[in-house]
Amino acid sequence: MNINVSPVINNNVSNNPNISSISSSSSTSSSTMNSTLAIQMVVELELNEEDRNVALGAIADLDKSSKGDDKKDFLEKVEKLSAIAKNVGPLASIVIPLIEVAIKQFLGN
Repeated sequence: MNINVSPVINNNVSNNPNISSISSSSSTSSSTMNSTLAIQMVVELELNEEDRNVALGAIADLDKSSKGDDKKDFLEKVEKLSAIAKNVGPLASIVIPLIEVAIKQFLGN
């Protein structure tokens, strides 16, 4: 028994030069992020009150700790804020650049 398979490929590519693409993003680069902006962004998110308050408190704690020199305290604040962002998905795009800035600030002390 012989089986011949002949694939058929349809190339539906058009030569239309009027192709366009639209893209948008809501992320904030770390160069523009700070705790004030992060707080404003968290307030604007549609979160329940408890998640919002916990996140705002953790941001304030991280900001305060990043200005000190206690490494253990600073890492605890980073860990706490990271855990909150892990459990409240929309916070990740705010928390990641904020932590990057906080680390740079802490290391600059």
